[in-house]
Amino acid sequence: MKDFDCIYFVGGGGIGMAALERYFLSKGKKVAAYDRTPSELTAALEAEGVAFAYDENPALIPDYCRDANPRGLHPCRPRFARRFAMVQKPRI
Repeated sequence: MKDFDCIYFVGGGGIGMAALERYFLSKGKKVAAYDRTPSELTAALEAEGVAFAYDENPALIPDYCRDANPRGLHPCRPRFARRFAMVQKPRI
């Protein structure tokens, strides 16, 4: 985990991804995510430090997740390929 500073989650509003987001926050990583709709869980995650976007526009990925040797994680949904490609590096 020392070789990356930020991790970006596509589909980050689910309970499984939320656990991973909280884990990486606890390790001092910057965490950002996309989800289709806001929820109580995404609001809680935002309050904890996750930067969420609710639009598929790749321009909404925070600069720190583009420039800081990022990693991306998604639940294998091909329709998100364009967004995911913005932060894709070799998998963890």
